[in-house]
Amino acid sequence: MRFDRATPFRAYRSIVDQVCDAIMSADLHIGDLLPPEREIASQTGISRTSVREALKVLADAGVIAMKPGGGGGTFVVSDVIPSELLGKAIELSYKRLVDLFEVRNALELTAAELAAARANPFQLASLEETVRQLEELVRTCPEDRKRFRTIDLRFHLLVMKASGNDAIVSTYNSFTRQIALAFDMVKLPDLEAHALPTQRSVVLAIQQRSPLEARLAMSTHVYPLISIVQQFFEGRTSEEAHLWIPTKEE
Repeated sequence: MRFDRATPFRAYRSIVDQVCDAIMSADLHIGDLLPPEREIASQTGISRTSVREALKVLADAGVIAMKPGGGGGTFVVSDVIPSELLGKAIELSYKRLVDLFEVRNALELTAAELAAARANPFQLASLEETVRQLEELVRTCPEDRKRFRTIDLRFHLLVMKASGNDAIVSTYNSFTRQIALAFDMVKLPDLEAHALPTQRSVVLAIQQRSPLEARLAMSTHVYPLISIVQQFFEGRTSEEAHLWIPTKEE
């Protein structure tokens, strides 16, 4: 993994965010080693003290661990990112979530359409494997919602990458953590029952190189989320309809 330059203000936070983003997008996997502290400091332009602070935050959250033995090294031990690491607290109102999902949906449909035309064999295999993992998780451990969210998010990021459009990928990545926070907070009911069959349809359409079918399948998959969010907020007071997700930093 190569790190981007960090801003001086709370520079360690940039490293935390970059590691979380790389794990959620499957650019980092369990067992992968991070660069040495000195190299991270050089790549980001911040002090080794800030690098150590970032690594400690990630280690305390159970995301990374120090490799035992004299050789040192830091490696990924979990691909489930705790909510407190996903970023600054955000206000989750009904309008905020609907706005977020509307932008997401527009990207999802276009990405699925392009993926059906452009996905390479490795990306097709990765999409198939991700859906298989979701099906296995629901069969063996249906109560593990955080794990489901992690793999589900990876599925959508894979579709984005398979589109071959860097602008779509970067735009989607810009609010990936907010989407993950929203799912954690709202605890959408029966999401797995809706998601799995429609995800399988998306993958099938992409595998069959049918852009229109892929777009329609993705529409069936993502658009009901807005009505599910609406159901979550129905009957709540105006105060309860504006929920905050705090982090350990707040």
